[in-house]
Amino acid sequence: MKHFLLIFMSVCTLQASAQTWTQLGTPPATYEARNHPVTFSIGQMGYITTGAGNFYNSDCYQYDPSNDTWTRLANFPGGPRSFAYGVESGGKGYVGFGLVASSTSVTYYNDLWEFDASNNTWTQLASCPGQGRRHPAMVSTPGKVYVGCGDGATGNLNDWWEYDIATNTWTQQANLPAAVRHHPYFFGIGDDAYVGCGHNGQSIYKDFFKFNAVTKAWTAIPSLPTQGRVAGTQFAYGGKGYLLSGQGEDHRNLATGEMWEYDPATNAWTSKTAHPGTGRWAPGSFVINNTVYLTSGAGFGNSQIDISDLWKFDLPAAVAVNDIVKDNNINLYPNPAQEELFISIDKKIKSIKLTTIYGAVLEASYEITASSKATIDITNLAAGIYLLQVESEGTISTKQFVKQD
Repeated sequence: MKHFLLIFMSVCTLQASAQTWTQLGTPPATYEARNHPVTFSIGQMGYITTGAGNFYNSDCYQYDPSNDTWTRLANFPGGPRSFAYGVESGGKGYVGFGLVASSTSVTYYNDLWEFDASNNTWTQLASCPGQGRRHPAMVSTPGKVYVGCGDGATGNLNDWWEYDIATNTWTQQANLPAAVRHHPYFFGIGDDAYVGCGHNGQSIYKDFFKFNAVTKAWTAIPSLPTQGRVAGTQFAYGGKGYLLSGQGEDHRNLATGEMWEYDPATNAWTSKTAHPGTGRWAPGSFVINNTVYLTSGAGFGNSQIDISDLWKFDLPAAVAVNDIVKDNNINLYPNPAQEELFISIDKKIKSIKLTTIYGAVLEASYEITASSKATIDITNLAAGIYLLQVESEGTISTKQFVKQD
């Protein structure tokens, strides 16, 4: 027998945080002003390592936003370098690639290192079978790290490599279906890795593409609705991707510290509040809770002076999915969806809750077709990002999905 449940609950009224940039305390004197720092966050802490100023660096710092303090940690064991990148996945950091150069030699790295913040230790993982390279794209999706594009000893690249964290193995995937390039922008949303912009010495691009970790297929998304750009920073938050700062089509710092938001629900870009000053060449950024932190790079017009500072910008508060998931064994499809969502789980369903990413509970109609299966009618939902919580026997499973028009 089919049972129909109708849940009516009021939608919470939420206020967004102030949309202004605030300068914080400067890094310690031991932190050299630099461009191309590797930046990522784990839990409530931010991390910064490598990059180049007067020297190639391997120092590593932890930033605590609760008291605006920096702590120097053990050096990154992969050695001094610049043009490297790092991401967080599953509560650990992953750092690699880049180069170190002298007057007589250049070394392009293809290595990968895992950082465990619980004991401040690094572990070297399997190296990528592809070419060593500097300033590639590096994106994390659940259980995967993707690396591609960049430039190496043979020039600019558009290859694409998938690293499986559980098996410590690399697999080559289909190339980016566009021109070779380095210094692109990139971010991950759910199972999708996004890559675009960048340049190859001839052109500076504004195109963008999506790679799905499940289907292994590339899809073009709308190009950035402004000039092409290169050498900025990027982050994902609340089911959206953000491009921040960088240089324009003349390969000079942007006139302002532009920020652009991509919403996969509407498949569109929106301009957001720029950071103070001009754009920066190769800064870093990381997100803690609903705050993005911007640091370093080279700026102050086109003088290309390396910077040592830290700014923050508060984004609208969103539900931290990782904090509420107790058991993520839910299978939810299709995603994105337009009319119906189908749910299956390996235990008996007790309740279903549909919320916005801000935690507001929404009205919806649920059809329970079996003890471990359900169908949700979402035809009346506006396009956007939503969360679905399914309570089963002893667990709460949470999944993010996209409603499309």
